[in-house]
Amino acid sequence: MRLFSRSFRFCSEHAVALAALAACALLLLPAPVIGIADNGDFARVMGAGGLEYADRAEPWNDRYFRYSHHQYAYGRFGTGGYGSSQLPLLFAAGSLSRLFAGRFDIRLLSMLYALLLAAALYTLMKAAKTGSRWVNGLLAAALALVFLDIGYLAYFNSLYGEPAAMIFFLLTAALGLRAARAEDGSPRPLLRFYAAAAALACAKLQYAPIGLAFALFGLRLRQASPARPWRRTAAAGAAALFLLSAGMVAAAPSGLKEINLYQTVFYGVLKDSPTPGSDLTALGLKKELAVLAGTNYFQKDVPIPKNDPRLTEGLYPNISHLDILRFYAARPGRLVQKLERAAANGMYIRPYYLGNYEKAVGQPPGALAHRFSAWSEFKRAVLPHRLTVVLLVFAAYLGLAASALLRPADAAAKRSAEMHLGIAAAGGLAFLVPILGDGEADLAKHLFLFNVCFDWMAVYAGVLLFVRLGAFARRLHARMLG
Repeated sequence: MRLFSRSFRFCSEHAVALAALAACALLLLPAPVIGIADNGDFARVMGAGGLEYADRAEPWNDRYFRYSHHQYAYGRFGTGGYGSSQLPLLFAAGSLSRLFAGRFDIRLLSMLYALLLAAALYTLMKAAKTGSRWVNGLLAAALALVFLDIGYLAYFNSLYGEPAAMIFFLLTAALGLRAARAEDGSPRPLLRFYAAAAALACAKLQYAPIGLAFALFGLRLRQASPARPWRRTAAAGAAALFLLSAGMVAAAPSGLKEINLYQTVFYGVLKDSPTPGSDLTALGLKKELAVLAGTNYFQKDVPIPKNDPRLTEGLYPNISHLDILRFYAARPGRLVQKLERAAANGMYIRPYYLGNYEKAVGQPPGALAHRFSAWSEFKRAVLPHRLTVVLLVFAAYLGLAASALLRPADAAAKRSAEMHLGIAAAGGLAFLVPILGDGEADLAKHLFLFNVCFDWMAVYAGVLLFVRLGAFARRLHARMLG
């Protein structure tokens, strides 16, 4: 028993990494293959892996939404005009597959994600572990329960960018916490942190603003060491991350920008608005566009077609997301209403309208896999989908970070607390940006990274609060007995 206790102190990070590999192997590799159906986004990135749909004559209802696919044919390599840090991973998997297989099996990509996830959880556990072996064991178990849920892992057997975003966020959090505690003045921890943060900011257009939050934390790290290489790396890395995040937004395809603006205005600001005409006037747009209130970009039966000059000349050149931000800043009550809508959709780890099984399996169209789904189902069916719940988790997490800042402690502990504040800021942006950037369109899926941030904050704050309450209860019991 004594030997077990000594060894367990050092193996919490190894345990969670091995659990990640085992869960991915057991849930994603065996038949029937569990994945997520294409909602139309796959075509944006398939060129990076040199992939095409295996059956070009496949009916639309079988290719999209209802059924997943695990095999693809090879095609030409290309970027598809959509930049993302996911693309190198797809290119690596697609190139490797061509060496030994006649078709691309999505499980090759998912195992690449599995290795990266294991590394991310290992690094995060090592960065967040405490001096108590049983607290570390509790934290490792909670990480496994939450981040190895099928709601997250099913994404691995797909061409969505969500797995890359999840992995890069966990790596950014872990490497940021490790950089905060670096003491030897070597810039290597900083370089690793900036690399992970850059990959996160470039995983998807909507994540670019998150790079700005971590760039500010990088600037704070300049004070961690008087060594010139460290300070120069901290400043240069922050500047590079800021420019990269801004460039990601600037380089977005014009067609994608138009879609997002349409959704933000008509399926966001004007959706359920009691005064759509007045709202358009406040945005500097013409009231005649009010007939589009509540419509989304992909609808065909709309009063004003997409190529109508009233949109191409009267909308897109005259509105920006900064105008949307000003509109909500002047009307906080309207913003709270939208955030309540986001909270109502923000507890769904996976999109429940996309099927997990292939058609050949024989499951009903859109059927979902529920093996190892305790956490995602708890969030879906038990946890209240209210803004107050979101705010309570943020408050608990921020409170723990603030308490570390206020207590007399070493400088490294204070920098770690600042990194936790940066993580909370990233979670807040992941919650807010979908509303400001795409309205209420596909909110459950667009709030994926918010789920990752929220779940990490809930795990970390929950474990620490449980430990502190337990310690308080023991002290109170001792006093009563005394």
